[in-house]
Amino acid sequence: MGNCKILRFPNKINQQTGEYMREKINRLANGIIENDTPKISINPENIDIAVQYTQDANIQIDIISENNIPIKGLAYSNNPAVKILTAKFGGITAHVYAEIDSRYLGAKEHIEGEISLITNGGEYKIPYRFRTFGGLTGETLKKLKTIEDFMIIAKEDPETALRIFEYKDFTSASFMYDMKLRALYEGLTKRPDGYNCLEQFLVAAGAKMPVKLIFEKNRYEITYTDEENEYTIPIKRSGWGYFNIKVSSDSGFIKVKDKVIKDSDFDFNKYDCMLEFVASKLPRSNSSAVISFDSVDSYYEVVIDVKRKIAEKRPGKALMYKKHLLNYIKYRLRYEYEQNERLITMMLDELDKIYLITDNRLRIKLLKAEALYLKGEEYLARAVLLEEKDNVRAHKIDQHYEYILFEYVSLMLEEMAGQREFFVKQVRGLIKDGLYEYLPFLINTDTAFKNSSALMYEMFKEAFEAGVRSPFLYIHYCRLLNKNPDFMHEPSKLDLAALDFGSDARLLSERLISETALKMKKIKKFDKRTFILLKKLYIQSGADKELLSAICRLIIKSGIKDKSLHKWFELAVKEDIGNKQLLNDTAAYTQDDDNSVFEYFMHTVPYDYADLINEKVLTYFITHHHVLDANEKTILYGNIIKFTKKSDILYIKYLPQMKNFVFEQVSQLRINERLAVIYKDIIKPNMIDKRMAKYLITILSAYRIEIQSRLVKTAAVIYPELKGEHVYTFDKIHAYVPVFSDRAGIFLQDAQGNRYNSLNIKKQSLLDMPEVKKECERLYPEHLLFELAQIWKTLDKTDPEQQETALLQEAGKDANFSDLFKSRILSKLLEFYREDSKKPSGPDIWVIEDNYKFLLDINKKDLNESDRSMICETLINIGYAKEAYDMVMNYGYDIVTRYNLAKLCKIMILDNAFANEGLLRTSFHVVMEGYNDMAILEYLCKYFNGSTDDMFSLFEISVSEHINTYDLDERLIAQMMFTGNGTHLDQAFAWYVSRRKGNDVLIRAYFTVKSADYFLNGKELPKKVFEYLENAISSTHGTNEIPVIYKLATTKYYSELTYMGSERQAAASDIINSLIDKGLIFPYYKKLAKWIRLPQDIKDKEILIYYGNRFSLPKLKSRILPGDGEFKSDDLRRMYMDIFIKEKLLFSGDIWEYKVYEEEDGKEIIKDSGSIRHETETDDNLPSRFERLNKLDPSSGGMPDYVLKEKFEDYIVKDEISRNLFGLM
Repeated sequence: MGNCKILRFPNKINQQTGEYMREKINRLANGIIENDTPKISINPENIDIAVQYTQDANIQIDIISENNIPIKGLAYSNNPAVKILTAKFGGITAHVYAEIDSRYLGAKEHIEGEISLITNGGEYKIPYRFRTFGGLTGETLKKLKTIEDFMIIAKEDPETALRIFEYKDFTSASFMYDMKLRALYEGLTKRPDGYNCLEQFLVAAGAKMPVKLIFEKNRYEITYTDEENEYTIPIKRSGWGYFNIKVSSDSGFIKVKDKVIKDSDFDFNKYDCMLEFVASKLPRSNSSAVISFDSVDSYYEVVIDVKRKIAEKRPGKALMYKKHLLNYIKYRLRYEYEQNERLITMMLDELDKIYLITDNRLRIKLLKAEALYLKGEEYLARAVLLEEKDNVRAHKIDQHYEYILFEYVSLMLEEMAGQREFFVKQVRGLIKDGLYEYLPFLINTDTAFKNSSALMYEMFKEAFEAGVRSPFLYIHYCRLLNKNPDFMHEPSKLDLAALDFGSDARLLSERLISETALKMKKIKKFDKRTFILLKKLYIQSGADKELLSAICRLIIKSGIKDKSLHKWFELAVKEDIGNKQLLNDTAAYTQDDDNSVFEYFMHTVPYDYADLINEKVLTYFITHHHVLDANEKTILYGNIIKFTKKSDILYIKYLPQMKNFVFEQVSQLRINERLAVIYKDIIKPNMIDKRMAKYLITILSAYRIEIQSRLVKTAAVIYPELKGEHVYTFDKIHAYVPVFSDRAGIFLQDAQGNRYNSLNIKKQSLLDMPEVKKECERLYPEHLLFELAQIWKTLDKTDPEQQETALLQEAGKDANFSDLFKSRILSKLLEFYREDSKKPSGPDIWVIEDNYKFLLDINKKDLNESDRSMICETLINIGYAKEAYDMVMNYGYDIVTRYNLAKLCKIMILDNAFANEGLLRTSFHVVMEGYNDMAILEYLCKYFNGSTDDMFSLFEISVSEHINTYDLDERLIAQMMFTGNGTHLDQAFAWYVSRRKGNDVLIRAYFTVKSADYFLNGKELPKKVFEYLENAISSTHGTNEIPVIYKLATTKYYSELTYMGSERQAAASDIINSLIDKGLIFPYYKKLAKWIRLPQDIKDKEILIYYGNRFSLPKLKSRILPGDGEFKSDDLRRMYMDIFIKEKLLFSGDIWEYKVYEEEDGKEIIKDSGSIRHETETDDNLPSRFERLNKLDPSSGGMPDYVLKEKFEDYIVKDEISRNLFGLM
């Protein structure tokens, strides 16, 4: 690739002139052949670069004379997309600047062409190719004719397919004109996972099937051992393509190694899903886990049944101690309220087990003594105490609890005087110090405490506030409340905790339960624990109405309206419980106070309530419906519609508010299955006004979408006709989505923003009300649904009405419509206009004046190639040639057909018959495409200039079409001679002189060029060239006026003749003498010796001739054999132009060997070599002295001695006579 410099340059072009050419032609006409031709190097020699789309760029071409001879020239570009900014250039170093017009890159991958440099150093062509960044544009996409073509690329090379898919002009592919595919593409692109977008696009387009996973089994049984903690699930896949599936386990004891499986993980369509077992979390018994394989559009489950095969380990001592201790405490607690000998036996059994494994055996033995006492085996209890008496007394301080326990059991077995008072005093002291674990001892021994409920209440309260949460406390507190329920005022935390325990243990009396129901009404704040307690008490009481009232009141106070609470209000309504019961205040009760229960009945009613709502509730809400929200009204009105007839009084009374509700919901665009039931029942065509119709159309277009994947969060609806997108959130697995066009795309989106096609969703229309829809269309036809339908209907037509084209024009200006849709509308409009403009009767649409302005005002830059073509063709057809021509100049020749381009050129030429560079290039393009119109050809013949090849092609066509070529022939011939490009020079000259009287200067210049071709380059020439030269010489007075090249060419021609008449002999003699006078000596002179007299010196010498070039500095090395050994350097004399000679005298038998060198890249290279012998024969009758001496050479043989002697004597006499004669002269 050439090293091309991109730069910014002023948009200024010098006026092209032929000044350089005229100078050279005049010199040629005078026979002057320039030897000072520049040796040109060009950088770059070819151009292949990337340019930014929509941004103009400039290039610089450097033209350098390597031999410092000034360059002169002109530059042309054969592609209008590349404009020459400096057409005329000159100097030792010259620059040509060109500008690339980016508008031509809109629908093309590249711009190709060449820049022609017409110089005095030759003609050069610099090919160029300009590419847009990215290397993939409309022309590449045009190769993709169908979605299947694109699918093949995706299958064979996914990476390339993704680049194509994400390329900005992907929508220009022919198959992407399908509006559904366009919506699909718009919805899927610019998402985090590009490969997923590509896969979803191809599947949704029907180009491929989705990838599916295949499992050998859906349930596996695995035996786990300590040695093996891994397992694999073999998976196969069907089909090809991208997928991304999340893998998870629902248990902690099995982990999946790869949490995500992708298509790249499969090897030959197989994959092993690795599972790892976490031994520390594995249940000891057999268990199961579910392995889930989840994506938005697929879900699989595999169940793993695990059997453990692990050596059983016996539990440790601490674990066994804890187990038996808890069992003992459980039995001891139950004994407090369920005195059963079986419980004592169980306690003793647990204590025996603990005794065997504990270090604190003293406490266990004392607890056993208490159990024996309770069982009535007092003698055994005394035996234990007696055995441990000394031990207890010895450790009274450090094992104080054991000491108190010992004293307690002793007191229970046998009370001694003052013993109880002393024991109670000790225990009270301990409790006073905050040691409430001693409280059970006090309860069972302190008579004053047991007989004073108030004292007991305070003690229990104090203990609870100190943090005691012992079941012993709750048991005795429940006993206290059973006897004295008045101690419970507004239920405290202690009350609630004790009542909760007492309810489970069935410790509460009926009286306490009833009192609790009343007390609970005083609670002002909802508490979940209280609510649970009330439910327990309600069940335990056998459905006590007061408790039901308390429950309802608690819910109402809380403000919670959870559907799970409805059953309590349904029970309350059935039991006729209203505010009278809730408040327990008859004086404050009125008829309307039932509203809290009725309202909460509706606040909590489930959506799927299957029975007729209680009549009292229905009656209440005839006038109190304002307290309900929209969802509650939906349930209420749906229930009425479902269970009543339209003739029922209840239905009739509800109808006004149901209509208002419908108006309200419709205006808020709300829709779901429950609302759909109400809409179908209430909405009638005669109740719809324009305002309602506007909203109702959206609701009528709604669909219920249901999905199964837990990964989906939202649904996005994209219309190819509209800008932006509409996103709807899923309520668990449902979303309600209005769809106004069957071309709309619905996409599912996960939390990461990835999108998926909606092929697997369940979509259901909620409302099928054709009469209502028809009325909506009548009232509000401008709604998007109907507008789109009308636009598509018009787009499907081939011959629309005027008002329909006006509709499309307005739609094309609508800011709500997407650029894609407006482009489609515009394309159809332009198609209408173009076809209409071609009618023989003249256009019909154009009676609307605004259509002209519409067509002219369109921003052509943003259009595709097809639309530009239609506009340009239409403009041509309706007479707007100037505007059409501007489009061609801006967007290239391909914008219209060859026929229309020729038509446009002809119109422009007839209207503007003067030179215009753009029009000239366009007209030439038309001609080269085969359209040979006379007006176009004559215009080009008058003004066109370009490369020599282009000008000759134009000349050739014009001659064949018998067109007046004006001065094209002279411009062409002059350019050929200026650049030295003589490929078609003879043919051009022949046509030129055969069609008219030629310009004398140009003719003389031509023959100078031909003379040089013959003499300098050895080219064969026709006889008529020499006839011209002879005439030119004969008509010139004096040989000095004849150009040297004419003389050389003519005399060389004479030397090749076999016969020459006297006139030619005389002319040749004069010319040769004049050449010799100028010091010009050439070997061919000797051939003329038989016709004319030559100087003796020329005849005596042999002449070496070497043809070099304008830059040659040749060196000669030669030797004369047989005398010389080594080659010796010698001089070559530049005789004429690039011809060098060397003269030497050779004797008979001498051989002159030579080598001619030239320097290339610092090295001497042999360019010519050979040998020359002395010529012993001459064609004249007057041999020279040197020639006579050569004939006397004895070595030549064949001559007797006496003859040789006579000839030597004759040579001496004649030489003496000659010497004397020349001496006198």
